[in-house]
Amino acid sequence: MSWTLILVGAIFTVAGMLLKLKPPKEINPIYGYRTKRSMSSERLWKIGQEEGGKNMAVSGCVLMILGLILFVLTLPEWAAVLILIVSLVGTCVGIFVVTEGKLREHE
Repeated sequence: MSWTLILVGAIFTVAGMLLKLKPPKEINPIYGYRTKRSMSSERLWKIGQEEGGKNMAVSGCVLMILGLILFVLTLPEWAAVLILIVSLVGTCVGIFVVTEGKLREHE
């Protein structure tokens, strides 16, 4: 299970860096940090891409570190699965809450 967190963390980190370094130029329904708030204006769209990308990259690094820690620990499989699910859901919710909070500041 720890390898799953490491892999997902790596994907989050790469996706976040791509979003920050190569954000979509225009508001679109396919690629980027897309919420009702972020898509409401060009200014919020740009802020959403930068903040969302940064938050996703940082969260990915945290997931990879957690995966490495779980790799060293010997946990029962049920505990590893529980940690995996909680950390992935928590990461997604955290990215959303922090990024939306930043967008709310700029509205």
